[in-house]
Amino acid sequence: MADWIHRVFDELCGQAPGHVWQAPGFTMPCCQRCTGLYAGALLACLVLAWARHRQFWPALWIPGVFILLMVPFGYHWVPQGPCLRTVSGQLFGCGVVSLLWLLPGARWLPPQPLPPGRFRRGSLFLAASLLLVPLAASVGGFWLLRLLTLASVAGVLVLAALVGLNLWLLLQAAFSLPANKSSE
Repeated sequence: MADWIHRVFDELCGQAPGHVWQAPGFTMPCCQRCTGLYAGALLACLVLAWARHRQFWPALWIPGVFILLMVPFGYHWVPQGPCLRTVSGQLFGCGVVSLLWLLPGARWLPPQPLPPGRFRRGSLFLAASLLLVPLAASVGGFWLLRLLTLASVAGVLVLAALVGLNLWLLLQAAFSLPANKSSE
């Protein structure tokens, strides 16, 4: 894959030796945890967009737990191998995207209930990805790692877009003044 991708991920990821997925002739541009983080972010965004899910405040404990799980895994309080590093990254990426989805979802998605089973199928897809992404990375090979690299690049772009969109919405809300009703 292009050398520029490795240079971009040099700025985003520590790429600890021994923590990078490799296949003969190819090395991922990011570590195992970041591979999971970016792939999880992409998959969560796709599921939320497909389900047209509008996150509600009472359900925030789920992404909150996903994000808090990064503390013991990120600080290496829990012994972990490559697959567990990837899964913990995926859960973190899903949690972050779910929280970043709040403002845009509340702004542009209709407040109607979801069609029965639609979000549940998306959740099952995300759960299956917790097995498939580390499996693809560990036993895959050259082409699967290239595909995961593309998913990681797309995940970085998704996260950047959601952060930018949230900042724009927050700035828009902060600087929009309410209409002065006394002048009417």
